[in-house]
Amino acid sequence: MKFFYPVLFLLLLSGCKGKNYSDNFISINGKTQGTTYQVNYFEKKSTLFQGEIDSILRLVDTSFSTYSPASILSAFNRSDTGCRVNEHILKVYWKSLEIYENSHGAFDPTVKPLVDFWGFGSKKMESNDSPDTTKVNSLLKNVGLNKVKLFEKTENKIYTYKSDQLFPPGEYFLLKENSAIQLDFNAIAQGYTVDLVSEFLESRGVENFMVEIGGEVRVKGKNPAGISWEIGIDKPKEEFSAGRPLQAILSLNNLAVATSGNYRKYYVKNGIKYSHTIDTKTGFPVRQNPTMLSVSVIMEKCMDADGYATAFMAGGLNNSLKFISEKKEIGAYIVYDENGNWKTFISEKIKNIINDKM
Repeated sequence: MKFFYPVLFLLLLSGCKGKNYSDNFISINGKTQGTTYQVNYFEKKSTLFQGEIDSILRLVDTSFSTYSPASILSAFNRSDTGCRVNEHILKVYWKSLEIYENSHGAFDPTVKPLVDFWGFGSKKMESNDSPDTTKVNSLLKNVGLNKVKLFEKTENKIYTYKSDQLFPPGEYFLLKENSAIQLDFNAIAQGYTVDLVSEFLESRGVENFMVEIGGEVRVKGKNPAGISWEIGIDKPKEEFSAGRPLQAILSLNNLAVATSGNYRKYYVKNGIKYSHTIDTKTGFPVRQNPTMLSVSVIMEKCMDADGYATAFMAGGLNNSLKFISEKKEIGAYIVYDENGNWKTFISEKIKNIINDKM
């Protein structure tokens, strides 16, 4: 479950030019994946897609939930060797492997045992637990997405990573090196779900929509005022403020944005502050200088944006800036603290679509 909403969508309806769709927009909202969702769209016949969208959300939950014992991912985590997976887990696993490779392991869904140990997963840290290096090192032995392999039964084939890999119809299994390896796709599954709902709307001919799940957003076309969608990024403060002040506003069309931050999900124990982002090299919560407060990633697909936002938070500022400079398709807005001073970074890709309010 992701903590609070680091992204806030805005529908600015006054003082704007353009075809006004506000009377015909349909809004659907509810709860999913331990958070909330909202879907706003314009459809000429005002067709209500509530049932279809809820079916998509239930299907995702039965695939990726780490809380439901009936989900496929829970079956994998219980197993000694692995289990058969559906197309959704296959797609998310493969994208996760891409980001894992590109980030040199900073993004790693097998970090679940460490997330649980530090009290940010399915259980709280016990009062007698302590950040014992021996315990952490023991858990680290079972961390690494390279320890999970994709196997196709009919062809009797183990797949090694290729960015342009095509998967023919067949029975696919995720296999793990040992029973202690656990998977948690929480850092990318919400973005994937946003893409699924968005692609469903596109398949029904919807050309103007916004899909938001737990703060991860994908938009297409125009908002109800007939202009590009305006997406607000919360100021990364530890406490909520009246009116939820914004750090920046993005003007988006046919793009997705996902934000990751350490500023609200943390705890203090024995005078030390522990954040929920785990350094996969040390096994300890990330401690960096400069300290990254939040990262918003803007890409075409929300699954990509979601995964890279987490990778950048875990990888640190310098590594993230180097990677972003090499990957021109990635837009990024980073808020960081350098010796007590807040600073921001805006990548070239989004400089003409962002209003930095810092």
